[in-house]
Amino acid sequence: MVQPIAGPAFFLFSVARDAFDCARAHSEQHHGNFGFYTGGWMLHSGNVMKKQKKKTGRSVHQCQDCNKTYKSKHNLKLHHRIHTGERPHSCDECGAAFNTLGALQIHQRIHTGEKPYSCEECGAAFAVSSTLKKHLRVHTGEKPYVCKECGKRFTESSALRGHQRVHTGEKPYSCDLCDKTFAQLGALKSHRRSHTGEKPYWCDKCNKTFSNRSTLTHHMRVHTGERPFWCETCGKTFVWQRSLKEHQLSHTGYPCRRCGDVFPDRSLLYNHNLGHRWRDKQVKRAMQMKSEAENQHPPCVFV
Repeated sequence: MVQPIAGPAFFLFSVARDAFDCARAHSEQHHGNFGFYTGGWMLHSGNVMKKQKKKTGRSVHQCQDCNKTYKSKHNLKLHHRIHTGERPHSCDECGAAFNTLGALQIHQRIHTGEKPYSCEECGAAFAVSSTLKKHLRVHTGEKPYVCKECGKRFTESSALRGHQRVHTGEKPYSCDLCDKTFAQLGALKSHRRSHTGEKPYWCDKCNKTFSNRSTLTHHMRVHTGERPFWCETCGKTFVWQRSLKEHQLSHTGYPCRRCGDVFPDRSLLYNHNLGHRWRDKQVKRAMQMKSEAENQHPPCVFV
């Protein structure tokens, strides 16, 4: 006959049973099973012990080519296409291929004319949110990228990298049609269109086409009325940056590139430059007369 448990042993058994019942209820509530965790192990009803994997944070997936890490296999797979050159998503309109579906969808807005991102300041619309973010710096004046060589500031990191080649003299991009070299890839692409005649950028307002995006952007201001360039001295606004620079000379004066003299009016600078040209002609004429005189009267040679 089995003797009932009594005394201290019965007390410990009761405490253990109550703890098990409490842990089982907690486990059912949070984990949907009949066990509870203790010291990295999970105790199930039926006295079955199974090892529970400890939480070590999110899995890290590393690229074997460049050691860059990603939180998901999907992102690693997309990244790996940079190394393989795989571009499985192609545009039905022009055949351009892309490594991600999102990049293709953004590209297709060129054909559809869709521009879902608009500027609250001037109403300008953009196909990509990052382009809108860069555009907003025109209004805020923010230029977060600074050249360490000369202190010049830029709104985009790519513009800073292109500018730095002014100091290094690097021109890594060359045209295979005329061997002309460029500091920026965008400049090479725009240049090649001078050979091919391609004009892939078009205005959705008047259907005019352009060979580069910047020209289209400038053209769109004709329709939007945007004047993003303003004079800090008088507040006057301009459509073109070159117009602003020309206007600023009315405040600072018009310098002569030959001698450095500064004139308050452009007409005075023009007349001044006429003097330089007249003197250049006089010097050139004097040199010609001297050369002709030497040819007519060669120097005497004594033997």
